[in-house]
Amino acid sequence: MLWLCLHFPRLPLESLHYTQARPAAVLIKQRRDVLLCLNEAAEEAGLEPGMPPSAAQALCPDVVLLPRDTAGEGDALKAAAAWATQFGDPVHLDHERALVWVEIGNSRRLFGGLAPLQAQVQAALEELEISADDGIAPTLEAAAILAVHQRGCAIETLPEMRAALAGLPLTALHLAPEALELLRQAGLRKLADVQVESNQYGQGKR
Repeated sequence: MLWLCLHFPRLPLESLHYTQARPAAVLIKQRRDVLLCLNEAAEEAGLEPGMPPSAAQALCPDVVLLPRDTAGEGDALKAAAAWATQFGDPVHLDHERALVWVEIGNSRRLFGGLAPLQAQVQAALEELEISADDGIAPTLEAAAILAVHQRGCAIETLPEMRAALAGLPLTALHLAPEALELLRQAGLRKLADVQVESNQYGQGKR
């Protein structure tokens, strides 16, 4: 199998359909409100995810702070998954990480290969005014890691996949903080430091 993964890092903002030129950020409530997702104008103003609203407003007084709409994000991600069926089947999604996977092993030839397929996906996203980063790999989780950490990377074989992921930090894996801390305490820092079988990169459905 070969999976195309799409990561939607600006989904919290784009699902609100905010189109103004002013700097804008979506807030998430943790122990306190912090910035979750920014538009380009906010990034250019020096704002960063994790920043408290007071600090953001001190740095950029005209920033627009928007409440997060998780239901709207979920609807937008489901719509993206339905849209992705034109490129292959099956399709899976992960609401928590704003990811959509589509299996393209049988359809890539219809699009002229992986590079033309990626180009058509990005062109279609631009028409929809949605931004997404993509990655391609033989397993779900490897494709997700590439989409997030090595945007645009396309890998077709398991040996190439392992080589491409080897230098990435263990934090690239979707593991609980407690598990990552145990690995860190064991002196492990990169994916190359652990023996990872292909099924640990996520063959199961989301």
